[in-house]
Amino acid sequence: MNKKALPLYVFSFIMIMPFHALFPLLPSIRDEIGASYSQISIFLASLGVVRLSMAVPSGLLADHYNKKKVLLFSGVLCLGGLLAMSFAHSFSLLIVSRVLIGFSSIVCNITILALLAQLAGSSGRGTMMSMNNVVHNAGGIISPALAGFLAKWYGWRVSFLAIAGLIVLSMAVITIFFNLQATPGEHEGKTQRAGSGISPSMIVKSWGTRLVPIFALGFFVFFYRGYFRHTLLPFFGKDVFQIQVDTLGMYFSLTAGIAIVSLIAFGHLSDRLGRKTAVLPGIFFSTVAALLLLLPPSANPLLICCIFVGLGAVINSMPNVLISDIVPPEVYGRVMGLNRMFADSGYFVGTLAAGVLLDQFGFKIPLYWIAAYAAVMMAVISFTVSSKPPDG
Repeated sequence: MNKKALPLYVFSFIMIMPFHALFPLLPSIRDEIGASYSQISIFLASLGVVRLSMAVPSGLLADHYNKKKVLLFSGVLCLGGLLAMSFAHSFSLLIVSRVLIGFSSIVCNITILALLAQLAGSSGRGTMMSMNNVVHNAGGIISPALAGFLAKWYGWRVSFLAIAGLIVLSMAVITIFFNLQATPGEHEGKTQRAGSGISPSMIVKSWGTRLVPIFALGFFVFFYRGYFRHTLLPFFGKDVFQIQVDTLGMYFSLTAGIAIVSLIAFGHLSDRLGRKTAVLPGIFFSTVAALLLLLPPSANPLLICCIFVGLGAVINSMPNVLISDIVPPEVYGRVMGLNRMFADSGYFVGTLAAGVLLDQFGFKIPLYWIAAYAAVMMAVISFTVSSKPPDG
């Protein structure tokens, strides 16, 4: 592991915790405020709205401003969102907290990805950038189980207060240990000025044809995340299988643990054998996870489903890996910002679609929809992404 990236990984590890911790708590939050599936999907989708609207500006921040200050700014936003969540007694304040956390996440993620893309050489980019998702899932192992047990013992609000304390710790790590001068491109004024004149329209003209299928993949990844993993999966556990909040938290932790293995193995394979060796299996495993829930409730396939969701998690890192294979370092932030704009629109559409379909049709029809969508994406990737390993 690149030592220069360690403070960034620690920051990512803690900053991702609010997202993983939320999902086993969703049924408890839903029950307390008396919300429908559609209302919960609106709550989830509000994060996607702010992230897609702020994706391009966040990319500009990552390319042009002091990255240490940008990361600390994202930490302050996340802290504010967690405190608002902890003291929320109305649906409107829940939305405010979700918006703050969404703003913090997009600023944090794009800034860190831009730094990691600069630190990694092309031959190791799949491994290093997948490692960021490994770190995310390491946080995802701890936070759902922690949140589930705290919610069982003290209530779901205490879970968010505990994570707020960890966010303060992550900001201290960045303040003390992140050496801004150690990151390539940060002190290279000529490179920064050269990249600053490249507009979004120029990016589209230069690399648009190659970026379109990658943006489509990003849309699918976040659609799947919002539609299936963040909405269908927790409510399947609570409403279909009657699983308690602490056990549901353990299931999500297991998913994150399996994801670590998937990201390390397939990220390495993508560097050696080409990106398709990671993307296609990732979509396939994600599809199998959804189809498993079509089994009768008496079979209780949720545990195996969570394992397959973890195996498919490698697709989370692949859009940014593919982008950094194509574009130069001075525009990483902006192109990744464009990708996140499309990706978070997928999250917005996915969460809303899941809520509406659950209210109208129950649980079976939404599973057929996501399986069909995954099949289309496998065909798109098969014909558009090169099977050759990236140039070293």
